[in-house]
Amino acid sequence: MQLVIIRPPFIYGPGARAKFAALMGAVKSCRSLPLGNLHNQNSLIALDNLVDFILTCVRHPAVAHQIFFVSDGQDLFTTELVHTMALAAGSASTLIVSSTMGFAGGC
Repeated sequence: MQLVIIRPPFIYGPGARAKFAALMGAVKSCRSLPLGNLHNQNSLIALDNLVDFILTCVRHPAVAHQIFFVSDGQDLFTTELVHTMALAAGSASTLIVSSTMGFAGGC
């Protein structure tokens, strides 16, 4: 059996679940998100791009026994990501600096 390991980052786009769906839900429903003090960058990949990569791996024999870290090639700070998501959703969400880390899902 030949194996290929694909390590996708934050997956976004129509039909994307997990972290994307949770964050989009928070952006749509909350006026203020306690994420303003995060300064980390996130690698992203569109769901369609990930599917295309998987199909390429299925068809290409030279990928056997390889590990791939895939992304769209443009990393975003969490603040940029949330701002872009809010614009796309037509939301008025703003980021606030919070003294506690994390987001428990409440607004």
